[in-house]
Amino acid sequence: MPRNNLALMKKCFFTLCSTLILSATCLLAQSIQQGIVMEYNGEKQKTPLSNVSISVKNAARCISDQEGRFKLDFRTLHPGDKVEMRTIEKDGYVVFNQDVVDEWRVPNDESTFVIILCQSSRFKALKDKYYTIASESYARQKEAEEKHIAELLKKGKLQEQEYQEQLEAISNQYLDQLDNLDNYIDRFARIDLSELDQEERSIIEMVQNGNIDEAIRAYDSMGIMEKMDMVNRQSNEASNAIQALQKKVDEAEAQKLKLYAMVKNQIALLKLKGGRESFQRIEQMQEEVASKLTQYPDVVMDCIDFYTDQGNSEKTIYWCEIYLKFDNISLDQRVFVESCLSAALFNSGDAEAALLHNQRSLDLMPESVAVKSSRSFYRYLNALILQGGLLWGVNRPADCIQYVSRVVTLCDSVYALEPSADVIKQYKSVAQFRWLVALCGCNKYQEALDLGMQVLDFLKGEAAGENEFWMNRYGKMLNQVFNICIYLEKEEGHTELMSQSLAIWKKLYDKNPQAYVSDYADVWRRHLHYSYKHQEYTKCLEYIEQEIALRQEACQNSGDIDMEFLALALRNYGHFNAYVGNAEKADTYLKKALEMQQSLADKHYDTHVVFLTQYQIDILQFAMDQNDIELGKVFADKLQRNLQYLYDNKLKENPNTIEYGTGVLGVWYIKQGNRDAATPLYNRILKMNENCREDEDLIKFIDLYEGKTLPAGKPKIYLL
Repeated sequence: MPRNNLALMKKCFFTLCSTLILSATCLLAQSIQQGIVMEYNGEKQKTPLSNVSISVKNAARCISDQEGRFKLDFRTLHPGDKVEMRTIEKDGYVVFNQDVVDEWRVPNDESTFVIILCQSSRFKALKDKYYTIASESYARQKEAEEKHIAELLKKGKLQEQEYQEQLEAISNQYLDQLDNLDNYIDRFARIDLSELDQEERSIIEMVQNGNIDEAIRAYDSMGIMEKMDMVNRQSNEASNAIQALQKKVDEAEAQKLKLYAMVKNQIALLKLKGGRESFQRIEQMQEEVASKLTQYPDVVMDCIDFYTDQGNSEKTIYWCEIYLKFDNISLDQRVFVESCLSAALFNSGDAEAALLHNQRSLDLMPESVAVKSSRSFYRYLNALILQGGLLWGVNRPADCIQYVSRVVTLCDSVYALEPSADVIKQYKSVAQFRWLVALCGCNKYQEALDLGMQVLDFLKGEAAGENEFWMNRYGKMLNQVFNICIYLEKEEGHTELMSQSLAIWKKLYDKNPQAYVSDYADVWRRHLHYSYKHQEYTKCLEYIEQEIALRQEACQNSGDIDMEFLALALRNYGHFNAYVGNAEKADTYLKKALEMQQSLADKHYDTHVVFLTQYQIDILQFAMDQNDIELGKVFADKLQRNLQYLYDNKLKENPNTIEYGTGVLGVWYIKQGNRDAATPLYNRILKMNENCREDEDLIKFIDLYEGKTLPAGKPKIYLL
């Protein structure tokens, strides 16, 4: 049987400190312009144009691709800044929508900027045509005006001098107009026919046929100004209606937030009252109001805080993922939520995703931010603690110590300057607890005990004020120190530690059952270990039944971690019944535990395969103790597959489980007379490190395989 169950300890160890309100630091993003170049084709639809060179100030030159698309990365420009064009070039083409390009500004969204080019020959032919038409029209207009004043002179309505003056004025006027004719023609030639409706296209066609007067009359007949007046009135009416509606919307939004503030006050009152009914009502209210106000980051954040405090990993993950989709959230908030999501994912059994999100959190917050403000410093401490927890979770306790001891050192340095900063003491206590557990993971139990006893004196004083945080910290430390004392067989002070631990967790459980039910169940499990060690079997039965009831309660609202612990409690109950000779109950509860563990492995095989393997070992061991051949055959094959997987993939992480399972399975094969199946297991043992051959069942298998006679013994009990 494994001597140190690290897979379980790492799950017990991992908790999240989520009491900080972080300051706002905006994320900066580089301004990027997506664009496309299109070719003008007259009345036909425009088509994408490739290999167009675009050069503007403040961005690297780019070339449009086969679909006409391009991208500019502005180094220092921000949304709304003017884009200064250098060149837009492609042999044989000119810019068609020049007026749009001249007004180009960096967008504040992901809109695509459109550049339109036209073949130079096509554009020149169009301008030449319009020049001929316009020149002829100017000449006719000049001739008509000159003829008109000549008639006035002939009729004596103008004197010769007046006639000459008006004649010169007409000539000068037309010369001035001709000077600007190129500009007029350039503007008119750039009218995009593909964007016009059929009525206006027919008017432009009249112009191209030289019928300018007819085209003007056609425009007049459209009643454009009257239509504009009507549209303007409609626009004003709609604008007024929108303003009125917007005012109502703003008032409604303000009322929503006011009502939500009242809901929060009511929730705070329910928390003061405490009890199961209060917290069930809080959850119902939180869910209901969040479903109505999901668009508000602050409301979603409140859900994250609530479910993190309640230890509900599934709901924490759900609300964290919603929150991280918001665009305008501060760097501190994003870091905090990534941390909450990381912890929840870990507790639900997805260690890889947890590591990914925690790394994102660390990437967003370099160490340099820690010196800028108190809140940045707290955020940095939280990240270090979380990193230590994750490293413990992947069975790297020595690396965990590196991070959590750093937290203690930082807290001591700051606490010397700010002795009244309660939050510094809180961070330090969390780090010290994790340090202690990590020391146990490194088999440094005496060092862990020395640290624990030192910290207990401090925590006892803080918890005396009935502050929930300090009661929690004190209770966790009591549990762990008690556990170390059992391991080191130190009897002195056991009774006092047990009674103090039970009293603390009973108070916390009564105040907030959903948040503390798992911790309260842990107390009974530790009492079970102690009583079993002292052969107080009546108490063992009482304690394990208490634990199972609490574990079942925890599983009503939580995730995989509580199911794992319930399976473990059922497993212990099965072992205990096997030990006292109640085979029927042992069979029932061992199979229940295995069934629950199998459901977890079906969701996350790699995370739960170690425990699944151990539970299968239990059943096979039980089958041998009861001489149940059929039951043994079923589980021997399953165990063989999982042991092979662990040997191939997790030998360094779980040598104890492999040696224990190999021993039990090997004994089964020998007892069934199947030496051929036992031989590969025996050869595997020979390849393993000598230190991995100390398990009692493994030694029994080796002795049986080598033909030694073994003494009869009573079935063992393995309590975890």
